[in-house]
Amino acid sequence: MKSIKFSFFIKYSVVFTLAFVLVNCKSNKVDVVEVPDFSKTFTGVTVTPVTITQPAPTTYTPPALVVPATLTTLAASATTTTPPPALTASVAKIDTTITKAAAAVITPTVIADIKAGKAVPANVEKALSDIIKTGALDGFFPKITPPTVDGTPINGRIAGASGSIDVIRGGTEMFSTANACNDAIKKAFDDAKKILDDALAAESTKITAAYTENIKAAALTTERQEALKFRNDQLAFLSQILDNALKNFPSFMAPAILALYVENVKIVESFYSLAVKALDAKAKAITDKAAAARNADTKKVTDEYNAKLAAAKKVFDTENAKCHNQGGGN
Repeated sequence: MKSIKFSFFIKYSVVFTLAFVLVNCKSNKVDVVEVPDFSKTFTGVTVTPVTITQPAPTTYTPPALVVPATLTTLAASATTTTPPPALTASVAKIDTTITKAAAAVITPTVIADIKAGKAVPANVEKALSDIIKTGALDGFFPKITPPTVDGTPINGRIAGASGSIDVIRGGTEMFSTANACNDAIKKAFDDAKKILDDALAAESTKITAAYTENIKAAALTTERQEALKFRNDQLAFLSQILDNALKNFPSFMAPAILALYVENVKIVESFYSLAVKALDAKAKAITDKAAAARNADTKKVTDEYNAKLAAAKKVFDTENAKCHNQGGGN
């Protein structure tokens, strides 16, 4: 009897243990998910190297100051005591009441201040202006030929040179769904996007370098220095005429000589101002054309970048959805 009971319990224990093991083995079974290979999913992920666009050329005609022969002759004659006939005839055309009124307000101090570039007193300004308004001295004034940039005359204020452009960058962000398949397609997309980003950055650097090189021509340093030197030389030329004429010519000619000097200085200063504006206009034209070339190249590479990024994003969306449909990433 004991033998039978013992045998029964042993069998019962074996069956129970086997059942327990089988149940636990089934519940602990691990499903192996095969992750697709996305390494060759994204193709054409590069930006075509751009051929740098050369800016359109800028044509420029500088201003000209045409000095009349009468002024050149006056400069030579002023070193002597004999005024040139043209000056004698011109002074004779001016009403003596006008020249006497001017002589009454002109003093050595006034002359010194005028030569120093100081403001002319109102009464002196009026007296000299009255002489100029007679037109008797018109033959001694230079004529200014206006400058042109790309065929357009320059005679006004020039706006500042244009410059910057905002480059559109791709900003697509992808987020993992904590699923091996989704993570794999995300990594493949990120790798492809980095190739596009790096290519765009390299082309943008190349385009910017070309722009920087092209606008060096807009500095016009030598031209600006030459314009300033020409101004200073002309002012020195006029100052010498004034000194010699006041020293050597009859005193009754002094008002006309001073009026002639003041008006010529105004013309020279106007000419210099115009020359600077013309160079500013030329610099702006060069810079604008360099910017236009840069912008065209930038648009070309940016458009290609955006198109290829959009295509890659479309592939990503499709493959990412397939990962979800396979049962992962909830």
